Amino acid sequence: MGASAIEAARVPIGERITGWAFAHNQVVANSDASLDLGSMAKTLSVPLKYALVAPLPEGNHSIAVVALYGTHMFDKNHTRMLESAAGLFADSIAAASSDDSLPKPAMRKTASVH
Repeated sequence: MGASAIEAARVPIGERITGWAFAHNQVVANSDASLDLGSMAKTLSVPLKYALVAPLPEGNHSIAVVALYGTHMFDKNHTRMLESAAGLFADSIAAASSDDSLPKPAMRKTASVH
């Protein structure tokens, strides 16, 4: 159990941390990772304590989220960098989606251990 279990996780819109961030188009920093990952957060070889979740914005709504989980609290620089990256990801997805010659991106939750 590890990254593959996290990658396979699906969260409904509005539920848990990632679903809430998606539904409200807002960043969530330093929430308890187990609110998203359940008991898995504590049973991994490196227990995950904190979550940093950023929506990929498109206008006033989200098109996806990026969730990072870590053993230590995320600071303001982590949040700023993830928000910036999320904006770039969203722009890239929008550009690719408008180009009919490119395959459409598949969305999934991915994780990174901090």
